[in-house]
Amino acid sequence: MRRPVEMYSACAWFAAAGALAGNPAWAVLTPVAASVGALGLAAVGVWRARDGVRLLRYRQRLRVLPRFALAASEIPVSGSGLYLGRGFDWDVRHATRLAQVREGRNADLARPTAGYMRVRRLVRWCEQHGWIRTARVLSADHPANPWRPLPPVGGYAPLHAVGLWEGEQDAWLESSERVGHKAVIGTTRCGKSRLLELTLIQDIRRGGNVVIVMDPKGDAGLMTRAYVEARRAGRPFYLFHLGFPDVSARYNPIGEFTRITEVATRISNNLPAEGQSAAFRDFVWRYVNVIARSQIALGERPSYRRIYRHAANIDPLLIRYFENLLDSRDDCGKWRDEIAAERIDPSTLDKALKVRMQDAVRLVQFVRRRAIHDDVADALAAVLSNEKSYFEKLVSSLFPLMEKLTTGAIADVLSPDYDALDDPRALMDWEAVINQGAVVYMGFDALTDREVAGAVGNAALADLVSAAGRRYKYGTGYGQPRVAAGRVPIILKIDEFNELIGKEAVPLLNKSGGADFEVECYTQSIDDIEARLESKAAAHQVLSNFNTLVMLRVVDEQTARYLTDKLDEVPVPTLVPKSGATDTNDPERFDEFSSRNEDSVSYERQPLVSAADVVKLPRGQAFVLMNGGQLKKLRIPLALPDPDEEMPASIVQIAAQMRSRYQRIFGADQDEDDAHMEPACGGSFSGARPGLTVEGKGSGF
Repeated sequence: MRRPVEMYSACAWFAAAGALAGNPAWAVLTPVAASVGALGLAAVGVWRARDGVRLLRYRQRLRVLPRFALAASEIPVSGSGLYLGRGFDWDVRHATRLAQVREGRNADLARPTAGYMRVRRLVRWCEQHGWIRTARVLSADHPANPWRPLPPVGGYAPLHAVGLWEGEQDAWLESSERVGHKAVIGTTRCGKSRLLELTLIQDIRRGGNVVIVMDPKGDAGLMTRAYVEARRAGRPFYLFHLGFPDVSARYNPIGEFTRITEVATRISNNLPAEGQSAAFRDFVWRYVNVIARSQIALGERPSYRRIYRHAANIDPLLIRYFENLLDSRDDCGKWRDEIAAERIDPSTLDKALKVRMQDAVRLVQFVRRRAIHDDVADALAAVLSNEKSYFEKLVSSLFPLMEKLTTGAIADVLSPDYDALDDPRALMDWEAVINQGAVVYMGFDALTDREVAGAVGNAALADLVSAAGRRYKYGTGYGQPRVAAGRVPIILKIDEFNELIGKEAVPLLNKSGGADFEVECYTQSIDDIEARLESKAAAHQVLSNFNTLVMLRVVDEQTARYLTDKLDEVPVPTLVPKSGATDTNDPERFDEFSSRNEDSVSYERQPLVSAADVVKLPRGQAFVLMNGGQLKKLRIPLALPDPDEEMPASIVQIAAQMRSRYQRIFGADQDEDDAHMEPACGGSFSGARPGLTVEGKGSGF
């Protein structure tokens, strides 16, 4: 933090070199010898000036960092690692320098200069008095402007500048570490979306994988970036968005499973489970499980629409299942004639059966007389034996959720008609996505209906967990006539993780690594996860599965301590100057007083990074804990605009409506989620077509 005293000696050396070269006679040297001597003196001056300039540059960067920006085409891609930005390994040296900058005598080094502040006041004065052109010149963001405005990143610049003495290096996350999953925590508009976009570009271009993006709120820039990169790489692209069902791919979250019980679990997990609600949820689970088992036995694929239809009136499903059961048995003979001839006396029926369909009652009684036992039939008969109004009260919590999932245009998206060959919207399921090596963007439109977004997101995650289980047990190519060679990584990126998290997250994180799942979760704080799971222990159970932690700026101390508590305390030296004087009254001594000056160094143990440091991070900067405790400080590159890309008009329309909706709700453009982000693409687009599945070469497996 000292002054660049090297510049004084450099000036002296240059002056001596100039004097010697200009008048060799002063040194009693020949012109040739004087020239050689002057070159030597100048070389020493250059050496000293270089050290001085290095120190001056270091002091300047304490106020403002050099700009770091990359266009999408300039982002490096490697098969051995994931590029995160530029930075350095943070250690005790940087903690020491940071403590020195914060000392009172050095505090001005991190503040804007007085001249810069006067120019900023002049700009405001010019704007108020109509000198707009002068204000624009003084505010121009151009290298030629000596009063160039500081970038709007906020925070405390020395947090990164203290590492620029040695210089920055490219920061990479090894591919072997990605299977351990990565958590990115940062408050809104601090760089999460930019980091997600940075990693998304690399993963799509790298190929040989499956890339899935889950976005609860719907980020227009992220969606268009996923499409652009998938198109550039020649990979299939699926767009699933609940906010735009007319162009969304169709996806049945409960249509694929390993065990039939998964259907009931995916639906009932969205119901409350606290207190007495847990018992009602168990009733719902059993009811839905009976319906799902019946549908599978009849050769039907479960869907929200079918589950809701049969839950509201189970009698037709019972009739079809019992008829199918009796038709499959050889010992029932002409059972249809027997049932048709049977007459039922309503007075002899139980109260629960009086309101049921007569055909259903006849079938149940016939099966009971014949002592035919079938698990599904017995379960259906047990449901029929319950009083209808009473049973509906037990499962009443199911109906509001199913009503939301089957109302409006999203019903055709979540409960697709597989026989509708004239529907241009693609059909999507995880096995097809994995086999094609596709890129998937899923927008859940949580700003419109958070409950529906959470229900569909939870079911989609559970569906992925089931797919991971099949891959773990049976390997790649499950269900295919030939098993593909090698393992295909499935990279799952979940923005606003707290909006979609549920019980499905735990097995997804702690057991999916063996199925080559690489999960990246983005959230704003630990409190959001705790609020969603309604348990601090459950939140820490989820967080303990992330081997890599990226901590951007946060606003609460608890979240910041989640990083800092994992770091060691280090001895930080502190310079303590001491001075004193002592006088003497002895008339026989010559000295009348004595003085002393000394500097002592003391060491105090301090955290390597404090919670306050995390709160003060500038936008686009982060601490990264990776590779078993290695701490890095990095900067995420700013986004530079790319050349215009041709895109279907439907994609352009969706992106525009997403931005408009975000601006209407929050009063800000969605692309400002990171102030330094540019739109992923722009310009005019052509070649529109209704289907959004892009045909391509896939990933070559």
